[in-house]
Amino acid sequence: MGSSYLKGSKSKSKVEEADKFTANVDDDEVARELPEMENAVDSTGELINQQPMYDKMLNSDVSMQLNDMMLTGKVARRSLGPDGKTTGSYDNNPIINSVVYDVDFPYGSSREYSANAIAENMISQADDYGFQTRIMDAIVDSKVDIAVACTKSATFASRKGGHKRIRCTTKGWKLLVKWKNGQSTWVPLKDLKESNPVETAEFAMAKGIADEATFTWWVSYTLKKRYVIICKVQARFRKTTHKYGVELPSSIESAKRLDRMNNNHIWCDALSK
Repeated sequence: MGSSYLKGSKSKSKVEEADKFTANVDDDEVARELPEMENAVDSTGELINQQPMYDKMLNSDVSMQLNDMMLTGKVARRSLGPDGKTTGSYDNNPIINSVVYDVDFPYGSSREYSANAIAENMISQADDYGFQTRIMDAIVDSKVDIAVACTKSATFASRKGGHKRIRCTTKGWKLLVKWKNGQSTWVPLKDLKESNPVETAEFAMAKGIADEATFTWWVSYTLKKRYVIICKVQARFRKTTHKYGVELPSSIESAKRLDRMNNNHIWCDALSK
């Protein structure tokens, strides 16, 4: 037992000798000592570059006042002052966040807005569920996907006993809507029929498409009851593609597209969990 103990102690000492650090000495070059550096601060003693790389405000869509119009822009970046530093300090709470951001609008214009102003507009333009609401200005055009839409010849469907019933469908139709904020987007008929039924029915009559199978089953009834409907239906359209200004992906492909557009991989990381 004594001999085995001695062998074990010898092998242990060899391991300790091998683990000892030996400095690499070079006779041709003098070793350089790295000075101890403190955290970088500005002239007021505040830490520099202590704001997070990810900012919840960035890449959000928001409608802001630009001159005499309400336009939808994208929060592109944090604004830089004359000294090259960001103005204000970032906080996850938008009320405390004092950073100033550059909002890019269509046609190349850009303006600076404070985080409080952006957050206030986001909240005021969202409903209780966080979805954006927009006010419609006019319906200007329509288009139909013939491969999906119901044709005039298929307006009625046969039932048992030889009875026929009208097909209640809105598939294949989209309407081009101009919004009060200056934007124009194609909206599915099924959504616009629920949010603005009277305006949609009047457009179908003026456009001469009220006799189409997609419109004939509800347009005439809506126009007869227009005054009752106007009192009950809200004049705002829920934009389900955005929530609190952030565009939501509808598929894996759209999630990848948003990550490429925003130069990050947030949505893909969320899908991989």
